[in-house]
Amino acid sequence: QRHPRPWSRREGEEWQRLRRLLGRLLLRPQAAEGYAGPVAGVVGDLLRRLQHQRNRHPQHLIPDLATEFYKFGLEGISSVLFASRLGCLEQEVPRDTDAFIRAINTMFVTTLLTM
Repeated sequence: QRHPRPWSRREGEEWQRLRRLLGRLLLRPQAAEGYAGPVAGVVGDLLRRLQHQRNRHPQHLIPDLATEFYKFGLEGISSVLFASRLGCLEQEVPRDTDAFIRAINTMFVTTLLTM
């Protein structure tokens, strides 16, 4: 039997309110201009990582592109929201960062299973 959705109408309204607030703070052109540099750095790191993986693969393929984009998303979000990098795109991902990536993934999977 499916579980009821873990949020109520009120939570949905609260989510909308927070979304509008964040949209005003983060999506204005002037605000976006402020984090263009950090995001460009994340994009550059992603491209270097993908090129490195292609160079190492016998058929010049990237074995798990979805995971790489997932790491890119986390790194990009971190660079904008926290003005800090997690290290998701380093050749050797820090152990704490790897644990964080797995925890976020588990949270997403669990959420999908309970919806």
